[in-house]
Amino acid sequence: NEGDKHKNIISGRSGITLVSEDKLSKIKQIYYSIDQRNPKPYNTPIKAKYLNEGEHSITYYSIDQVKNEEKENTFNFYVDKTPPRIVDELMGNTYVAQGKEYLSGRNKLKIISMDNKSGVKEIRYSVNDGAFEIYDKPFRLSASGRLKIQALAIDNVNNKKRTEILSNSSSRSHVDLSGPNLNHSFKGSSFTSKDTTYITNDTKIKFSGNDDQSGFKKITYNIDGKTEKEYKG
Repeated sequence: NEGDKHKNIISGRSGITLVSEDKLSKIKQIYYSIDQRNPKPYNTPIKAKYLNEGEHSITYYSIDQVKNEEKENTFNFYVDKTPPRIVDELMGNTYVAQGKEYLSGRNKLKIISMDNKSGVKEIRYSVNDGAFEIYDKPFRLSASGRLKIQALAIDNVNNKKRTEILSNSSSRSHVDLSGPNLNHSFKGSSFTSKDTTYITNDTKIKFSGNDDQSGFKKITYNIDGKTEKEYKG
């Protein structure tokens, strides 16, 4: 076999070479038959690109210069022209707002690949058009803002599948790594001296917050380390 081969599986880029040897009168001709068709003379490697994907058999034999005929040989093989499939899974909670799915630094991306025949040899991924790195386990999304992630899967006869998992054109492509902006103010009497603010029993404390990416969800607070409560007003 010339080209990609794994056990008895070859790719559509491979070729099958037939070789025979006779130390006395020398080889006159090799004949071969694919899938039990009529035999024909062998002259150049048999290109798998001309064969349908699937199971095949090749039967071949040689004749020497004095017409001694070799016993037939058979090679059963499979032509695999299909690249692996790629499936991605986003691990962790996301939030959808105005058509965008926001991810956080706690999210992990899991890449799964499946192959129809020869099996997956390796998976690689690229972040924001960087070099493709070997994927071995789910990884965190560490770049803030727009994110482009590509996956590359290669099977054991080097069929390749390359696809974008997250991209600028995807609604699921925005990573929010920054927290909200929080503020507080006092309604009523207050007086600040150095690092301490003094208030009365009638003074109210107001909390506010905003987030210009995935949006503001809620504020929680506790007093003197007691049970945390959600701020309502």
